[in-house]
Amino acid sequence: MTAYAHLLLYFFFYSFVGWIWESSYVSILTKRLTNRGFLTGPMLPIYGSGAVVMLCATYPVQSSDIGIFLLGLIAATILEYVTGVVMEALFQVRYWDYSDKKFNIQGHICLSSSLAWGVFTLLLIRVVHPRISALLEKIPQNVCFGALFVITIVFSIDFASSFHAAMDLRQILESITNLKSDAEKLRERFIVLTDSVSETLRDKIGTIKKPESSRIEEFQISVSEYLEKLYSLVPKEKTADVIRLKERFAYLGELKNAISKRMDFRKIILLKGNPMLTSKKYADALNSLKEQIGLNKNK
Repeated sequence: MTAYAHLLLYFFFYSFVGWIWESSYVSILTKRLTNRGFLTGPMLPIYGSGAVVMLCATYPVQSSDIGIFLLGLIAATILEYVTGVVMEALFQVRYWDYSDKKFNIQGHICLSSSLAWGVFTLLLIRVVHPRISALLEKIPQNVCFGALFVITIVFSIDFASSFHAAMDLRQILESITNLKSDAEKLRERFIVLTDSVSETLRDKIGTIKKPESSRIEEFQISVSEYLEKLYSLVPKEKTADVIRLKERFAYLGELKNAISKRMDFRKIILLKGNPMLTSKKYADALNSLKEQIGLNKNK
């Protein structure tokens, strides 16, 4: 096999090992089975990429444990930082966040994580990889090439599908954020309108509890009934305001339903596979989605 084929094989193998490690760790941490990672399949590319980077970066210093530790630490830390920055720029979410750790840089990397990468590099080069390499060498080349061909196709399809789901999730988060903003403005307009109604009319219309949040579903039905009564009793100069409010409430309700329908199984898998997913820009929207699929039950 060529050197590139070997590296690709190692990438897939260590991506799988990393998935086992992360899924086990997060499952124990959250007390629920978790299919960890960005992909739907059992692979975590950050581990596969990290392993390949470690193998290549430490090649010139194979005789020095200190050199292996330092170069592995540096190379893997750079990879983790660049990957974190790029993914957040693309998807507006963070798949890992070290902001609560000491000596972190923008939450993408931290000292403890970098030291762990150094230790993992030493273990990989000195203990794990020699045995894995010897084992893979025993597999016939035609079998390896066949396996690589199939795995590469499956991986590529999974990656493309997951990437599309992650980009669509970003759009959903943006839509929810805009929806909440519109709902809050509508809530304020509703309060202004109801405050302008005289006490006599309020007695005829009835009472409605003013909404304490911008969530449409918490008060949409009551508000609709209130506006129906209000329309028949307010002066003519106010009826146009009532009609606009009714139409706007109906539109936001339809928009909310349309957003909910876009949450297919891939996006749910993506959220459940990354229960500690965070977002600076769309924090409220992300928390709403997590609550919707039952990830924030303990909060």
